[in-house]
Amino acid sequence: MGQSCDLNFPLPEQKSKNRGKRKLELERFRDILSNLPYGDQERAARELFNILHRFNRIQFSTDERLALLQQIEEPAMQILNGLQEKIKDLAAPIRRQEERISKVLVGAHFELALSYRCILIKPPVKGMLRHIDRDAMANCLRLSIHHLGEVLRTKYNALNNPGGTIWSYVYSLFACAYELGIHHTLLPSLPWCRSNTVEDVFKSIVLLAMSSPLTMRGSYFNDLYQLAPELAAHMELGKIRCGEGYSNLATFNLSATEPPKKQIMSGCDSCGNATNCFTLGTEPLVDYIKQQLELGKSSEQPTSLQQFLQEQYQLDGLLRNLDGSGKADHSERVAGADFSVEVVVGFNTAYQILSQDNLESIAGTAEDIMVEDADKWTHSGIGCGEERRSDCMVLNHSNGGYCLYVDANEKFHLWVGELAIVRESNSTIWRPAVISWVSGSKGRMDFGVKLLSENATTGVLRPIYNNSVDGAVNCLLLADDRAIGPPARVVTASCDISKGDALLVKSEGKDYNLSVSHIMTKTKGYAEFQCDCKDMQDNTLEDRNRAEVDDDVPESDLEQETDFDSLWNKL
Repeated sequence: MGQSCDLNFPLPEQKSKNRGKRKLELERFRDILSNLPYGDQERAARELFNILHRFNRIQFSTDERLALLQQIEEPAMQILNGLQEKIKDLAAPIRRQEERISKVLVGAHFELALSYRCILIKPPVKGMLRHIDRDAMANCLRLSIHHLGEVLRTKYNALNNPGGTIWSYVYSLFACAYELGIHHTLLPSLPWCRSNTVEDVFKSIVLLAMSSPLTMRGSYFNDLYQLAPELAAHMELGKIRCGEGYSNLATFNLSATEPPKKQIMSGCDSCGNATNCFTLGTEPLVDYIKQQLELGKSSEQPTSLQQFLQEQYQLDGLLRNLDGSGKADHSERVAGADFSVEVVVGFNTAYQILSQDNLESIAGTAEDIMVEDADKWTHSGIGCGEERRSDCMVLNHSNGGYCLYVDANEKFHLWVGELAIVRESNSTIWRPAVISWVSGSKGRMDFGVKLLSENATTGVLRPIYNNSVDGAVNCLLLADDRAIGPPARVVTASCDISKGDALLVKSEGKDYNLSVSHIMTKTKGYAEFQCDCKDMQDNTLEDRNRAEVDDDVPESDLEQETDFDSLWNKL
């Protein structure tokens, strides 16, 4: 009971100043705050960072710190949230301007977290807190964790996997609150922090990490971020004993430097500090998500969560991550390789290449049935019709896909969920795949591709409504080591096809009458669905002309005081 908190969140070196000089510093800070350039959010964020950076390195009283922080939080929320909007759905690799904004955001939020940490220089001993002290300390811990969560959010938005340092800080702050018994202390909701307890804000961050952000489209991840406080309320956090077996629970240790793993563990490994071992039950959350999904389907005025579950593309992946079933279903990966992999991204380009590769006649297709890729690339100076193609090096591979990397190339952008085709340097076979995750770093982009099939045939798809054939779109029919036949897997650029729809598919001169039995995946880049084949008619065209396969196919300087690069790398 007498043990005090051991905060593993180091304080910066602070200079001592007399009361008069402290007052002058505070007046200077307030003057800058009252004249922030809101029209230039990036510049305003840098000025906020500079205030906080200096503020955290001078010895101020608790009252002085709290008074200034109350003044800073509202303009900081307005400015920093505006910058977050500019990086919430980036393609990889991100551009220099987007990288610069990300570093400014990380710097500002980290200094805000550190400001609340500075109030906790000498945490009270457990069991000796007055009621007012408990509330104040719980609030500082909550807001410090919240801003570290914003650091994590920014890192994920910038397609950068956060290092262990940031997680050690988050764990340390929560462990302190838990040890002092104030993790459940109810606090007023704030516009910039909607979680009412230290535990709630901690679980919200953990939820986002367990959802595998680097496998999500950025817009989806940020929508999930807004709903995290509501969802986190259905996650069960508790203590466990090391070495004992548990089922249907994720386990983690507050002494670690990694986020809680999404895989469900059978037990907790022995460690040096058993008091920091926790379990996180996600089963109630999975049940809640499924319940809200069904309620939303029948509701005339669905809630924000119900709309999110209905409209978003990666719900199945989120549920797999939360219930621990998202493990790879293929053999062990082989590190490194003596071959490279050529990758082509985008449905239309993939379709055109596979049409040539399959010696497919395009007589049945026309210009007006081409479906443009869902994502436009004009924002990065790349025209919609420009080919995104690159030779990539192999980090590791398995029969399920590849982990690849490529030097950052302004013309080879990609998003999670986009359709691609790949072929190894020692092969002539193109295989359909999907971009499963992306992680960017300076000068290099790492990404994963998941193979959809060993082979694909191109075709044309026409939905059938009330016995009449609707407009046509191009499609791919996936096959493994068998001829295409029932049940068929069909891929299109993302379009409005639902379970139960009747389809007429023409491929290699044959007509297939299909019925959609299951929507397997639907992203902004492609849709994959499984169909039952009703019947097939052979309309093979004679004397088809078959073509041979054609194998030849100013960063502005920041102010000297804003050292974002070193902080970015550290976190």
